[in-house]
Amino acid sequence: MLEKAKAFNSIGSAFGLLAAFSLLRFRTETITIKDMTYLFIIMAVGLINSIMKGTYLEIGGINLMIAAGVYIIDGNHLIKNQKTKMIDYNVMENIKPDQQERLIQDLREKTGLDIRKTTIEEIDLIKNKVVIKIYYY
Repeated sequence: MLEKAKAFNSIGSAFGLLAAFSLLRFRTETITIKDMTYLFIIMAVGLINSIMKGTYLEIGGINLMIAAGVYIIDGNHLIKNQKTKMIDYNVMENIKPDQQERLIQDLREKTGLDIRKTTIEEIDLIKNKVVIKIYYY
């Protein structure tokens, strides 16, 4: 789009675009990747709207396509967003490999989450506890 609008015809404009994104990345406090992605999308939409030469209908259509793409990807409709949590668990009998289904069922009952997978992160035999990473939707 920037090439079509003749806005990307010099090394200076490319450097300016890089500087804008770099300034945002290094001047903000530590935020999540998802929030950073939204900030980049907002900056990109602002740059496209300010540079693009077209009718209001074309610019609105491009903005609508970007918004629809973000909604489809982030809205859990097309791609399920799997989340993770670290939990402390104290039933040592259930961490054996042959007891995997029993472990998942016990964690589902205790947490109420739709757990799909678990991984054991740490085992502390002295305190009789395990740190488990659960994957759920």
